[in-house]
Amino acid sequence: MSTPTRVALVLLCFLPLLACGPGMSDGVAEAYERLPETIDFNFHVKPILSDRCYACHGPDMQNQQAGLRLDTPEGAYAALESGKTAIKGGSLRGSEMIHRITSDDPELVMPTPESNLSLTDEEIAVLTKWVEQGAEYKEHWAFVAPVKPDVPSAGEEWATNEIDRFVAAKLELEDVAPSPEAERPYLIRRAYFDLTGLPPSIPELDRWEAAGEPDWYETMVDELIARPAYGERMANYWMDVARFADSEGYLDDFHHEMFPYRDWVIKAYNENLPYDEFVKWQIAGDLFENPTTDQILATAFNRNHKQNSEGGIIPEEFRVEYVADRANTVGTAFMGLTVGCARCHDHKYDPFSQKNYFELFGFFNSTVERGDGIFGLNGVQNSMDVNHALSMNAGPTLPLPSAETQRIYDHLLEMIAAEEAELSTALSTAPAAAPKLTSQEVARFVDSKTVNHLTFDESPVREHAPGRKLNWNPHPIVEGKIGQAIEIGTSYLSSDGAGSAFERGDPYTVCFWIYTPELFEEAHVLYNSNTRIQGYRGWDVVLDSNRVHLRLNHSHPYQSIDLRVDEPLANETWTHFVWSYDGSSDAAGMRIYRDGNPVTPSVMRNHLVRSTKPFLRESGATIYADYPGLAIGERFYDEDFAGGRIDEVRVLNVEAGDLIARYLYERPLGQWSLGSDEAEQSEYQLLHQNADVLALKQKLNQLRTSAVTTIDTVREIMVMGDNTSPRPAYILNRGVYDEHGAEVEPGVPENLLAWPEDAPRNRLGLARWLTDQQNPLTARVAVNQLWYVMFGRGLVESVEDFGNQGSLPSHPELLDWLAVDFRENGWDVKRLVRMMVTSSTYKQSSKIRQDLLDRDAGNYWLARAPRYRRSAEMVRDNALASSGLLEEKVGGQSVFPYQPQGLWKEVNNHGFSPAYIEDQENGLYRRSLYTFWKRNSPSPAMLTFDASLRGECQVRRQRSSTPLQALVMLNDPQILEACRVLAANSLADSRNEVEAADLIFRNLIGRHPTPNEREIIQQYYENELNYFDDHPLAAQDFLNTGYHQTDQRAGSAKLAAMARVANTVMNSQEGYYKN
Repeated sequence: MSTPTRVALVLLCFLPLLACGPGMSDGVAEAYERLPETIDFNFHVKPILSDRCYACHGPDMQNQQAGLRLDTPEGAYAALESGKTAIKGGSLRGSEMIHRITSDDPELVMPTPESNLSLTDEEIAVLTKWVEQGAEYKEHWAFVAPVKPDVPSAGEEWATNEIDRFVAAKLELEDVAPSPEAERPYLIRRAYFDLTGLPPSIPELDRWEAAGEPDWYETMVDELIARPAYGERMANYWMDVARFADSEGYLDDFHHEMFPYRDWVIKAYNENLPYDEFVKWQIAGDLFENPTTDQILATAFNRNHKQNSEGGIIPEEFRVEYVADRANTVGTAFMGLTVGCARCHDHKYDPFSQKNYFELFGFFNSTVERGDGIFGLNGVQNSMDVNHALSMNAGPTLPLPSAETQRIYDHLLEMIAAEEAELSTALSTAPAAAPKLTSQEVARFVDSKTVNHLTFDESPVREHAPGRKLNWNPHPIVEGKIGQAIEIGTSYLSSDGAGSAFERGDPYTVCFWIYTPELFEEAHVLYNSNTRIQGYRGWDVVLDSNRVHLRLNHSHPYQSIDLRVDEPLANETWTHFVWSYDGSSDAAGMRIYRDGNPVTPSVMRNHLVRSTKPFLRESGATIYADYPGLAIGERFYDEDFAGGRIDEVRVLNVEAGDLIARYLYERPLGQWSLGSDEAEQSEYQLLHQNADVLALKQKLNQLRTSAVTTIDTVREIMVMGDNTSPRPAYILNRGVYDEHGAEVEPGVPENLLAWPEDAPRNRLGLARWLTDQQNPLTARVAVNQLWYVMFGRGLVESVEDFGNQGSLPSHPELLDWLAVDFRENGWDVKRLVRMMVTSSTYKQSSKIRQDLLDRDAGNYWLARAPRYRRSAEMVRDNALASSGLLEEKVGGQSVFPYQPQGLWKEVNNHGFSPAYIEDQENGLYRRSLYTFWKRNSPSPAMLTFDASLRGECQVRRQRSSTPLQALVMLNDPQILEACRVLAANSLADSRNEVEAADLIFRNLIGRHPTPNEREIIQQYYENELNYFDDHPLAAQDFLNTGYHQTDQRAGSAKLAAMARVANTVMNSQEGYYKN
């Protein structure tokens, strides 16, 4: 039947409808004829509405036009302000949408001309037929929990497992036969790379090509999955998902030590940790009851985000960025949704509101952290072998001691606990001594324990503590509480701080008078500590809305004792404070006196493990600003106390007790007298004169110092840890960090799945919600990611987006079957991977089929195996492994292989930034997984092959093919060196050059060359040999690439020519493409 006749018949069938509805153009009518019998909302209609309509008529309430919402049936069927209905099932005439999409009037047509969107004839036909069939809406396929479908009976002669049955059903529907099984050499090489990321060796090729057992392939797969290299291969993908890097990014791009997390991921895959546990550990391992070190370590997943340690940033702004990144990452990695689109407004396409976003954000909002980075010497070193005592990390952190160090540390803690118990007994049972004190005795004792004393009554100001001196004072002298004081201006007063730089096990007392002329929202007043980039390491006094904070820090806020005096300072009034500490590393060991009276502060933080002694300049661990000594006034990049006044600063190296606290308050006022308070004097004698107590204190101090020294030798890693008091979360207007809207509780989009009744409202509850049997997304997303890893494209091509804008699954029933089966079998990753790679679908030939070029050029039906370029890591690792250079050590710190000189220098912003130093001893030949990943200057060779920048979660890499990739293969020292070594090995293992070239070809391609290929290679070899014979210096230059000492007994010209052969074969499509 001719086309005009068919169109006429279609129009004739629709005359009753068209007579009372919009007209249908010839193009639409022709497209209508080609449509399937039944139009499905999810697979036919929603993609059109989502692409063309949802931007103005979707879930984003703030941008909805004309009061019309087309993403829900309620919105679509509702009466409009005009009285018309956008969509009326079964009625073309009654559906205003049909009139608008078929209109030629630019004032009426939808989409509007201004939107730069339009509908094709086929899309108009789809919408028309859908309305005619009743305009039935369905929930988005990915938001409905998967149900395990029946396995089709298709593919009886071909199928190996259930995967093949579903694929065969699709192929039968399209009347297409699957491709034959790939030839054995291709299949072996394919499985090796997909399961280990490495090529098979020649002996392994020989073994498996000769294997005669019917199940040889399954045996090979089982062996590969059991290798340590399997965990490395799987971890390589997960590093993109976890946005793992060895530096923080942003301007400074300081280094940090996150590689133990990478080691954990490798271990988790090799030990086949069930995927639901894999999710739970990473999101909330620290919240388990009695969590193991590995469970806490796994939460470093949430700390792999970029950090900013630039001096001028607003920490809260970037803290919010970090929390948002965690929410976005969970959305992408485990939910397959673009949740970040809802940060500033309701999602334009998916039912995920801005409120939903900040409810998810709320789960990650209580981590004890600041928004700026914290670094020591580790931040500016090119090696990870830095003395850990000089390293700093932004909390929360997890120490990772060796078993021996842990044993020593635990023993020290036991000894400390025993001594503390003995001291407590001594203090409570010691007989009260008869008071024999004198005022002069107390004064002499205080003077003997004074390590800093500034009265400001002399000009110039001087230090009164014995053996100490003032470094400088830029502040003006003004009237004080007692005599004169200083008024804080710009810069800071600096005095010798050696005696008042206290370890957390040292007792001390700090006292001072303070005067505030106005309200200070934040001000740094008095300190003996490093700057904020070293976590305020030391002790300090700061103001928060005129409330005094007294802090002893390793790295504030995580490792800190932070006490807040809740009553604010009165403006234009002098107030005196005494802060006494007993060296216990506990807030209970601190006492605060205000104007001579003890006060009970709020404990904002009470956690100290590592050292609190400030880094001195000579340590090299201070970044940006040197250690200031005892300082009063301006602090590097912090809010200062400008206009405030300080008087009578005194620091003692003992705890005070009530009597000394009273002395420090009354003595400068001229009001001091010993008095007759027996309890006060007895306490003084017990704390400062009782020989048994003093001996116990001295022993305790020694043990505490040993414990600090021991734990400070240990590497630590950033992990998760929530504060005891949850931080409130708010909807942030336009996503801006300080634009607080309504407060929200941690929560999830319950249109996907209701919150489990027994789940806590924290990250652990979120992890349980994600892995709930009824969650519609998590299992599907996980299966799809693994399919992408093994097949190069997901069943849902948009691996990162299962929402309305994402791709539809090519095999929806297969995806659902795999998701449910995955859950039913204990979320067993190795089992699922094995099922995929042992399927007949996987084992097909990848040969391009002429019969499908027009029908399925993209191979969405899976009628053949895929062909695509291997990952950046596989390209490099193939060269190392084939040449025998690969160092197969598993795990450990990141390494520094070849890189063009000067790249880091181009992006470094400071003189103290590290230079790139190639690691000739340990780093040149490790797998690419372990290459040091500097966010501002990643490996250029791997970037050329589309490696992730690791700035954010990435579940799918782009896959480009550019001339630059060929240039890398021709010029990269790593590649050239590998070719040279492979050539030398092949010549040494062969009787002649023909055999050597064949061996190179088989090493790099996985099969023997054809006669034609062998002839071409030999001709190329002869040409290169002639060239190098004529140019011996060129041969030597070529062979001198790289550090490896290569056997040149074959002769430099012959070796160079054979290395060129290896380089050419490696640079061929079969050399670095999956076939």
